[in-house]
Formats: sequence, C-alpha cells, structure tokens
Amino acid sequence: MLAGLFPKLGGVVSSIPDAVLGGAVLIMFGMIASAGIKMLSGIEFNKRNMVIIGLSLSAAIGLPAQEELFATYSENVRAIIESGLIPGALIAIVLNLVLPHDRGSVAESA
Repeated sequence: MLAGLFPKLGGVVSSIPDAVLGGAVLIMFGMIASAGIKMLSGIEFNKRNMVIIGLSLSAAIGLPAQEELFATYSENVRAIIESGLIPGALIAIVLNLVLPHDRGSVAESA
C-alpha cells in the first residue's frame, strides 16, 4: 500500500516487460509448489492421506475448469468456486475430520 503512494515507484514497476514479470511469476509459483511438496514429504502416504490429497487436489484443479457448471450461480459463489483454493481446502479439512485414522498410527502417536 505504501508503494502506491509513490508514483515514481509505480512507473518503475509498470515499465518492467511482461516477459520478465511472467518469468518472476513462474518462479514464484514453482517455489510455492515446492514448499507444498516439502510439507507433504513429512506425512505418511497411507490410503487415508492419499484419498485426502487426491480429492482435494482434484477439486482445486477440476472445479475451476468446469465454468459451465456454475454459470447460474451468483458472482460471489462463482468467485469462491473458481479460485480452486477454497474448495480444495474445505474438502481436505472435512475429509481429515471425517475419515477414520488407521488404528496403527493412532496407537503409535498415543
């Protein structure tokens, strides 16, 4: 917000070529993806966790691709669904709470 108060800084940012910004965005999203993979490397890949990961990623990637399914919804609902982040996170949270844990992993953590 402070950078918006300085027109010279805005001019510098707007003068950056689109190809350079595209490269920076590509690197940024690559780093975010690698951080997510690093977080997932610390979990046990059992059937329960694989279902949670698979369904939440499918919803996060697949729902935004199905624009015609949500054409009749309000703009606010479409904005939430089309982002992919919110549906994927909600599905992961609900499945984590609903799906039963393996008996062996519960006994190990106790």
